[in-house]
Amino acid sequence: MKSLTFFKIFTGVVLVLALFATNLDQRILLAVILIGLLGTLFLAVFPLIHFPQWKRTPIRIPKKKKHLPVMDEDDPLATALICQIGHRITDKLRSAYPQATWNWEKQPSIKRLLSGQTIRIQLMQAGDYTHAEINLDSYGSIQFHLLIIKDLSGSSVPEDDGKETEPPTDCASWYELIGKDILQQVITDLNARGYSSLSINENGDVFIMEKDTPVIKERFDNFPGRKYWKELSKILEENELKVKNQGSTLVLSWRN
Repeated sequence: MKSLTFFKIFTGVVLVLALFATNLDQRILLAVILIGLLGTLFLAVFPLIHFPQWKRTPIRIPKKKKHLPVMDEDDPLATALICQIGHRITDKLRSAYPQATWNWEKQPSIKRLLSGQTIRIQLMQAGDYTHAEINLDSYGSIQFHLLIIKDLSGSSVPEDDGKETEPPTDCASWYELIGKDILQQVITDLNARGYSSLSINENGDVFIMEKDTPVIKERFDNFPGRKYWKELSKILEENELKVKNQGSTLVLSWRN
């Protein structure tokens, strides 16, 4: 398109020179014609030439992983922060085991705690559980995993004093620490054998009915009392279980 426009303008200029510039030297006229033809040819051919293009490679900056800020051991706030984390561990543990106490298996450093490494603690009066592993995630929440570690040399874990403890008031923590794993195991086993429901009584006995006879499959420690069953039912329903309160028992059902 540009070459055609240039050619029209060039032709007009040559006609004007031929008509009005009668005394113009023929060599100058030929030079003008030659330059015009070369210009037209250049404008026609240049757009058709493909030149190599340099591709820009974007520079990717690796994202840094989020970590909690790490303090020096000499920081005066380090001891206070470890103490605060200890209180949070106690609160979460006692929501399921009201009389439980614990100790660090090995006193952790503040750097190890805040970097999210796993720390093991020893438990007392926490049912059958003897230890727990904890760690802080990137949001500062405490992840809690209960353990049972037995001494194979023949020594046994000291028994409880036999006193009954009050039922937990924090059903969410009880379910996370105690109920969830046991329920998953029992339901998986029953579901494989064709069952679609189970019952739990006030004592924490998990049972099924076989020919009108209750068969106990498992028993929960510190099962929440009746006044907490409404809250507990809501938590169970959030985990895809149907719950029916029959007064003295909770009936849990699921899809096969």
